[in-house]
Amino acid sequence: MAAVCAVGVLVAAQSIPKVAEIVGQRASFEQSYDVGPQGRFGGQRKAVELVATHPLGIGALEFGRVHHVEDVHQVYLAMYLNAGWIGGTLYLFLVLATIMLGLRLVLRDRGGTGISAVLVAAFIGMALEGAVIDTDHWRHFYLVMAMIWGMALVAPRAVRDNWS
Repeated sequence: MAAVCAVGVLVAAQSIPKVAEIVGQRASFEQSYDVGPQGRFGGQRKAVELVATHPLGIGALEFGRVHHVEDVHQVYLAMYLNAGWIGGTLYLFLVLATIMLGLRLVLRDRGGTGISAVLVAAFIGMALEGAVIDTDHWRHFYLVMAMIWGMALVAPRAVRDNWS
């Protein structure tokens, strides 16, 4: 019933020209702040060039201060840009290792409480979101990562204790 009401309100709101214009603008895949040399994607192109020419990185917050009007808005590119090739690769490895460890934990925890599946699903979602926005300052990203690693380290001992 709530879904029917929500659709009805949305259809009614679309009949107002100003609302229809705003909804159409926001639903567009291409926004004015994304395109052009000073847009988000133009900044990411600049960042890729800087990563290729600066193997040690340029340092945190330097891109937005010196090279572009705003930050990169893509965590993996930002890690390579700020920390260099080694730091970016280590960050990417940590994210991928956490996903692999988490998936292994989910398979091992079948029939359990399911909390590992919830944590891994949330982490994968945030890791994918990192391709769109900076997630390196999201505290809950690291909290969920730590919970996955903690559960993976505790789980074998708990399983052994239950079998004894």
